[in-house]
Parts: sequence; C-alpha cells; structure tokens
Amino acid sequence: MSPASSPDLSPLSLTLGLLVLAYLLIGEPVWGRVAYARLRRDRAADPLALVRLYRLTVLVEWPLAAVVLAVVALDPGIDAAGLGLVWPSGARTGTVAGMVAAASAGAVLGAVVVRRAAAKGQTVPGTEAVEVMLPRTRRERWWALAVAVTAGVCEELLYRGFLIALFAALGLPVWAAAVAALAVFAVGHVYQGARGVAGVTVLGALFTGAYLLSGSLLPGIWLHVLVDVRGLLFTPPPVGGPPVGGVDYPAGNEASGGR
Repeated sequence: MSPASSPDLSPLSLTLGLLVLAYLLIGEPVWGRVAYARLRRDRAADPLALVRLYRLTVLVEWPLAAVVLAVVALDPGIDAAGLGLVWPSGARTGTVAGMVAAASAGAVLGAVVVRRAAAKGQTVPGTEAVEVMLPRTRRERWWALAVAVTAGVCEELLYRGFLIALFAALGLPVWAAAVAALAVFAVGHVYQGARGVAGVTVLGALFTGAYLLSGSLLPGIWLHVLVDVRGLLFTPPPVGGPPVGGVDYPAGNEASGGR
C-alpha cells in the first residue's frame, strides 16, 4: 500500500478517523484561538504561561498520533506504508533529496538572516503574529524544542499520512485527498492570522509534495522539525517584547534562573 492507495478501513477505524478529523477541523482551531488569546493576556504577568501552552500541545498531539498508530496496528485494511511510515523509495527519491537539501539550506540561511537583523535592532518580518510564543528563558527553549519535534512527527503523521489516507478511504482521488488534508492543516493555524495561514499553507504544500513524491513521511518530518526549530529557537524575541513575569529579558538572557 502507498499514499496513492485507497485503504479499506474497518467501521471502527473509520469512526476513529472521523473523530480525529472533527477535532483537527473544529477543536484544534478553536483551542488555538482561545489558547493564543490567553497567552497574549497572561504572558507578561505569568512566567509559566508559555511553558503551560507548550506542555499542553505536547500532551494533546502525542495521544492523537497514538490513535493513528493504533489504527495501523489493528486494522488489516491499512499498513505502515499506507501512512508513509517507511523509508523513501522510488524513482523520485533523488528529487525529494534535493528538495530536502535546498529547504534545509534555506532554513539555516533564514536563521542567520533573522539573527543578524535582530542584532541590528531591525524588526524580523513575519514574526508579528507569533512573537508572544517565542521562548525567552532556558526552560521555555527546552519546551520549544519538544514542541518542534512533536509538531514535526505528530502533525506529519496526522495531517499528511492519516488524513490523506482517510480522505482516500472516503472516495477522494489522492490529489484531492492531499488538498483536503492541506486545507485542514491550514485551518488549524487560523490563530496566526491571514499571513500566518498563508505561510503555513506554503510549508504544508512542501511537506505534502515531499510525501507524495517519496512515499515516505520522513522527509516531511525532517523539514517540519527543522522549520519549527528555526522559527521557535532561532528567531529572537523582539527587544521590549512581551516580558516574562514582569521582567523583560533580552534574547538569550538566563537571568530568570532557567524558567
């Protein structure tokens, strides 16, 4: 079975899949907007507000991924290859490798550019919508790394591997299933505003292309983790941005005692 296949899901697996879809399509964007609004309200006074958001993200996404893995383990109508849980293979693997290499180089170059811009006191474009989510302390940075890895693994499994298979099982051709899954992925990031959703859609399209070309989620997982690590850990918070616990720590300052 491959990403282009239409899995024959059992009634139980289909029900579980539709429940996961309902959460990703409705619950995730609603929770995202509420949680983001709460973070913007509380970040200045509460030094643990961001850590709690990061922790909750990890605690939500891994159980959802576990449901998907349970479907693969228990349903004979779908296997690991049907969700892209295999090594890349096929004639287009070289193309995917080139995509991954170019995107990785772009992420590293982007990190260097934004660090230099921040060092000169310049505003980093594209960070306005998520600057309140950028870590400022050692503890926040460790949790940001956990969130980056969680998003890379779990979101690729959920939005690329599972949703494409689910939509295919519902009768959509693979290209339409991929587009539908990408739309759900974009909706899950509405809290970032229109510009954020546009950027997420472009990245999601890149991850989707890597998956469909290689038959494997691994290239997309690598790129997703890399993008989130760059975005969270290598984008300096703006000087004078949201203070932590009433004290405004410059980027890289550890005066908070590691919280």
